[in-house]
Amino acid sequence: MFILLLLVCSTLNGSSLSYYPERNSFTFVSENMYINSYQEVFNISYGNLEAGLLSDRYYERLYSPFTNKAELEGLAIRRNEREFFLLEEPALSTGYFYFGKVMKLAFAFDLKNESKEAFLLRNDERELGEGFRGDISFDLAGLTLGSTFGFFPSIGGRYVLKGGIKRKGFDVNYAFGVFPGVGRVYEEYVSVAYKSKYIDILYIFGKGSEPVKVGNWRERYSRERIAVKYGNGGLVIDQRGTFGKSGKLSFSSVMTLYCSRWTVSWNNLDVVYLSYRKRNVSLRIGTDLSWRLKFSFERKKRNFNFTFSSDGKASCYLNYSY
Repeated sequence: MFILLLLVCSTLNGSSLSYYPERNSFTFVSENMYINSYQEVFNISYGNLEAGLLSDRYYERLYSPFTNKAELEGLAIRRNEREFFLLEEPALSTGYFYFGKVMKLAFAFDLKNESKEAFLLRNDERELGEGFRGDISFDLAGLTLGSTFGFFPSIGGRYVLKGGIKRKGFDVNYAFGVFPGVGRVYEEYVSVAYKSKYIDILYIFGKGSEPVKVGNWRERYSRERIAVKYGNGGLVIDQRGTFGKSGKLSFSSVMTLYCSRWTVSWNNLDVVYLSYRKRNVSLRIGTDLSWRLKFSFERKKRNFNFTFSSDGKASCYLNYSY
């Protein structure tokens, strides 16, 4: 298969093939095709037709109204400002999308799917069932107002109200409501971001729905990120925490200070890493006595990357472009 794709790649301008020996997988990218054997996803686009993993789709908020991060797999046909789609994931559904300059409108009809623990969990905490879902938003002069709504025979009507504003580097969004979706399901979500030449700030807070079974807790998620940059140096602080439905708290924090080729990072207020990069070689050493050494070479549109670490693991990355 790898040799076959290599021959195909050589006949397509602007295509590339990456191979990962340690996991025996490859990624193929061309102007109209994307294949990732490790994640078992693909995307093919030709004119107004697109199939496989659909990217950058407004109507993903039909299944993820708070974070807009649902993965959609299926078939889409676009014509002017309209698009018809047939999805296989996250639910077997068919729908329509209109994207105008001010108004965007999307709706989908979900066919019946099997539900897990049907008598113990609500519809928004199990596999998706049959129903109708829609989304409408208005965007004018940096102000956005909208709603995701739907009707499901098992639970009735549900909705999420959303609003946001973008102005002079600020991007603020707020949403609340209860709606069946995939991934994290919230009933309140806030995101605040600010970007300028020297500073980048992000704050996210999400509050999960009420617990359903005994021993469950309401999930909460938060993330804070601040980056200050000047010239070839800067400081980045990124931390996030999740209080899950099982009652377990998970937390991660990374502080990174960089200047030119040198980088110092502090992970989870515990291990400190010192990194140095020059041309095709990079080395990272930690206070826990761990280390990682990486080499990269490029020869005539071929890129080779080799990584060795103190835990005895070695990885290799090969890329061929034409």
